[in-house]
Amino acid sequence: FSCSDNGPAILSAEPGSYDATVVAGLPEAELDRTDIYSNLDYLSRDGTVLLEDMDESHIPAIGKASVALSEGSSIAIPVTRCAAKVSIEKITNGITKGRYAGKTLTVKSVYIINGKGKITLEGEASEEIGSWFSCSGKYDPGTSGMPDFGQMAVPSLSHVDGSWEISAGNSLVHSFAVITGPNHSTSDTETRMDELRKSSSWTPRKTKIVVEAEIDSKTFYYSIPLDDVSAGNWYRISELTLLHRGSTDPDISVAFADVVIEGQKIAWEEKGISEII
Repeated sequence: FSCSDNGPAILSAEPGSYDATVVAGLPEAELDRTDIYSNLDYLSRDGTVLLEDMDESHIPAIGKASVALSEGSSIAIPVTRCAAKVSIEKITNGITKGRYAGKTLTVKSVYIINGKGKITLEGEASEEIGSWFSCSGKYDPGTSGMPDFGQMAVPSLSHVDGSWEISAGNSLVHSFAVITGPNHSTSDTETRMDELRKSSSWTPRKTKIVVEAEIDSKTFYYSIPLDDVSAGNWYRISELTLLHRGSTDPDISVAFADVVIEGQKIAWEEKGISEII
């Protein structure tokens, strides 16, 4: 067993057959644990990591292989990240009808809601409420008069905030990339913010990526549900064309009549796209 927090981990072994496990990209909060240096079972099977502890350089990945070592040989074990990446690469202001036709649209934030933030290194997450973040909206527990339901704080990698103006008929080419945990929920339950404030409980549902935008100083949400979010995948929306004003609630998904979505699911690798799945 070998471990390093600032460089390559080198492990030497006698020639023979082995079951090898590689864990990479652990957040510093996990490297502070004393048991990870002596308990491989914790790392490869029982260990959990929190999305809120991760940064762009520390997104954990794990790989396993049965290997046969001969004298002087070395092995390479491919690894898979325990989280998923979701991105929107281009947003087009295509609103040509109604009150907001010809108006400038300002993107204020792109973020994940109904996300999983407590993940095993094997790339799974439980359904318990304590493993979710941004339940039906992007807010930290207990803020803005919203119930927390026992959910997690909003991870920094789950949202991109700023101000990007898109005039009518034009496009913004910018990679809005966010991270979330795996979610295999099939429920597409939707909850409005006024209903959420009165709720005493919350139920698991599909993860969504949300574009929060302003038109004429009014806030609208373009929320896109993601089916079966799996670890190690990149859900890449190459272009999102907005045809109408969005919803007034982030958990209410857009209708296909409101947007045009072009995208694909690809393998998420350290050096970019490798193949289309």
